[in-house]
Amino acid sequence: MIINRQNIWKIIWVVGVYATLVLVLYLVVLYKVKWENLDLNKYLYFYDCSNELCTTSEKNNITYINSVECKDKICPIITEINDNYVILEREQKSYLFDYVNDKIINNDYLDYHFISDNALVATNNEKLQGVIDYSGNVIIDFKYADIKNYNDGYITYKEGNKIGVASQDNSVDIKPKYDDICLIDKYTFAYKTIDGYYIAKYGSEVPISNTIYDYVYSVNGIIFTVNDNKIDILDSELRSKLLMKINTYYSYKTEKEKKSLNLYVKNNLLYFKIYLG
Repeated sequence: MIINRQNIWKIIWVVGVYATLVLVLYLVVLYKVKWENLDLNKYLYFYDCSNELCTTSEKNNITYINSVECKDKICPIITEINDNYVILEREQKSYLFDYVNDKIINNDYLDYHFISDNALVATNNEKLQGVIDYSGNVIIDFKYADIKNYNDGYITYKEGNKIGVASQDNSVDIKPKYDDICLIDKYTFAYKTIDGYYIAKYGSEVPISNTIYDYVYSVNGIIFTVNDNKIDILDSELRSKLLMKINTYYSYKTEKEKKSLNLYVKNNLLYFKIYLG
């Protein structure tokens, strides 16, 4: 069989495309296996300058090696991680570490907690919480005991068993009186009473819809609701984005059922799990 030069280049091109696809598939599988379901101290390794292991006794399958000092042989543990940063804790003191650029970003506070893509909850020496950005700038002042959520300049905070809302510019101050609050956008929120969830504007707290929902959750202005065991997705005008509601087995009224939804957003897509009847 005679193979001319044009056919050879076609074969090389096809083989190259398949090799690229195989490599991409391998990287996707590697990411899902090692990062989406990772044990925080299993795949991310931190060493001091003497190459002693800081966060784990295992020395195999090292993914990252970074310089983190093990002070007096007491090494930090990983408490939370995102795409670029990790929160480390040592002797009940936390700090924010940039593991991509291998440097400490912030160690001014007792504790840190990731709360959005561009903000963290920090706890100061008086055990009061505030919100800071990754450069250390204070977004929400340190005057709260328990900040639950942050979105676009608004926080929800807990006192006793009730939830309230406060804004960065102090224009909104809803005292803790609701069972739960969902921040939707800079104009709208949902609050829970004994009857269920209502959607309202910050100024009046008067419901803008007659519908009482079993559950409300919002990401990027998209509103996820559950009512009568049916799931719906609403826009900011409370108009349905679905051709028909999704039937589900649970009403998602209890905390355990709500957590089973596993709601999260990635690449502008909303992911969730449902139980079908």
